[in-house]
Amino acid sequence: MQMNYKQLNKNLENKGYFVIKSFIDKKKIRKLKIAISDLFLSELENIHGKTFKFNNKNNLWNDLKFCNLIINFRNNNPINFSKLYNIIKNNPLLLDILNDKKIISISKKILNIKYHNIWNGEFMIRIDVPQDTRNIIGWHQEANYYKKQTKDGQNGIVYWIALSESIKKVNGAVMVKENSHRIGLIKATKFQERKSKLKNKFKSVTFHSDKKNIKKFKTKTIETKIGDLIGMDMRLFHQSGENNSKIIRLACINRIFDTSSKSWPN
Repeated sequence: MQMNYKQLNKNLENKGYFVIKSFIDKKKIRKLKIAISDLFLSELENIHGKTFKFNNKNNLWNDLKFCNLIINFRNNNPINFSKLYNIIKNNPLLLDILNDKKIISISKKILNIKYHNIWNGEFMIRIDVPQDTRNIIGWHQEANYYKKQTKDGQNGIVYWIALSESIKKVNGAVMVKENSHRIGLIKATKFQERKSKLKNKFKSVTFHSDKKNIKKFKTKTIETKIGDLIGMDMRLFHQSGENNSKIIRLACINRIFDTSSKSWPN
């Protein structure tokens, strides 16, 4: 794939984001998805004391029966669900995707940095069940979550990768406020999830900014397919839409920073 870095830079500077279709190898993604479904099935079979059978074990994330099992597991066993989620975050198949050499390469070009100044981390996988309200962050700027890596959000890029076969608006596609990165990093207030059975170490922490800052910006919904990559300025206001479908939405995220920048905290 021939990469037009000039156009990527232009989109990042002007709109605050860029999209690259079919960027990540689909075989790598499907291998990860099988590993995740196998992990959940193993736990569910231990809990229920029986084996679950499916027509196509290689594509369970589009199977309504499987998705309902995961949804019920999350609702009834939130602590065990969170423990499995934390195991998945360090799965080598996930890390292989988020450390893909193509991601490192475009980051090096766009940020104009050398390999030894790249900080790549804070890997995350999103497992968004239908009609979820607990983990909907709302409009936010990524840089407010990473004050140890950036002072102002100017020295990094956040990457969002579609793992589901198709993520349309009904599935909770990523939404962005085009050009909102131009207002800079806005102060945000920290909130910790309260209405939850989870212990503090499993609870979500979010940062909320005054919504009046983004009312004037146009909302763009970015529908994606498996392997598509969205790169965003760390100051761009964005959020995941609501998953109003019947299947679980899968995606993964990482953040890359330039440690040689003046924006990197001392």
